[in-house]
Amino acid sequence: MSEDLEGRTKPAIMGVTYCSLAFHQPVTGERDTIVKSALLESITMPSRALLFITACSLLLAGCGDSSTPKTVAVVPTVPVTPPPITVAVPGKCAASVQVPQETHFVPNSGRRVTPVGRLTKVGNFPTGGALTADGRFYWSAAAGLGTNDLSIVEVASGKLIQKLSMPGTYGQVIFAADGKTAYASGIAKGSSPTSGPTMGDAGDVIHVFAVDTASGMAMEKPSIALPSGSGNSAARVNTLPANPNLASFPVGMALTSDGKTLVVALYNADKAAVINTASGTGSTVATGQYPYHVAIERAGSYAYVSNAYDGTLTRITLANPAGGTTTIAGLGGPGGDRNSQPQYVLADPNSDTLYVAVTNQDGVAVVSTASNTVTKFISLKRPEGYGTQPVAFALAPDASTLYVATAGDNA
Repeated sequence: MSEDLEGRTKPAIMGVTYCSLAFHQPVTGERDTIVKSALLESITMPSRALLFITACSLLLAGCGDSSTPKTVAVVPTVPVTPPPITVAVPGKCAASVQVPQETHFVPNSGRRVTPVGRLTKVGNFPTGGALTADGRFYWSAAAGLGTNDLSIVEVASGKLIQKLSMPGTYGQVIFAADGKTAYASGIAKGSSPTSGPTMGDAGDVIHVFAVDTASGMAMEKPSIALPSGSGNSAARVNTLPANPNLASFPVGMALTSDGKTLVVALYNADKAAVINTASGTGSTVATGQYPYHVAIERAGSYAYVSNAYDGTLTRITLANPAGGTTTIAGLGGPGGDRNSQPQYVLADPNSDTLYVAVTNQDGVAVVSTASNTVTKFISLKRPEGYGTQPVAFALAPDASTLYVATAGDNA
């Protein structure tokens, strides 16, 4: 993410991760799965700043208290002749890890990470993306410090077919049902160079792309400017002065099946934007604190926005966004809602059900959209304590199995 994050205040403890799984059922009947990495945002606390970085398949995963440094063998990602380099890292990890001189990744959990499947090199710190409706192409959003872009990968071959230059992105990408339009959340351009000309450099926009479904390639169209919404969430937990110029910071998005209405979570503004995609106009609706992700239930009448710090969902009536909202509490299970960090919301296409990844409580909340209540909390917590960090889902094509990406497990 090329924009400077200084001044953005976040709720404390675990932070905000994003990761997703995508399923595609090809004609052959075989199932292809794409897993994409996750970025944990920088969090500002009253007396210190903590930066946690985690991923589905790679990066750092916490492994206990940090009182006693241990050693872990760190092997370069290119095979070399010298022995592995051993460095001290904090955490209650294995005393040491020795691995052969070949490509391996060893996070500070002491586990050797060997991602399955074929790996395709994409952009700088990919934190999100999406699979096209026909399953033929995957869009990966690079959102690290430095150059940001969208990489389009052909799934069958693993070939990178196009890179779309971006001024800044948070990693969210969605497609219209017909696959001909793509949307990506956009933040402001920072000081880093871009790989080509960009649009929406001021940020707080939704980037729009026309997609050629045959070739998989895309061309950017004029961006959609978000409705006005101030930053400085009510969940601020530090003493920094309010910044009237703080960006709204678009994060999660959802699109109705007819492609006419786009709903965007504005993380810093405690609001959601409801946008008419044809005109590019819209309005904002008040949500809970630090809204993060969005899903639209199967009938297409309501959008559900997860509020990371409140640990709640805000239900928005799409036919009349200004007509009032409904708050659904209880997502956090036995551990409580506050700062439970519901990170991801998935609507079941076959039933009145939502699944919510409750990251800080290591669980999955099951929500009935018929009663707007939490009907079940499924704990993924280890016997040793918290740390699995569920961050995203994929539902099997027959909707019989829910697959959960756990950032703390790199799994």
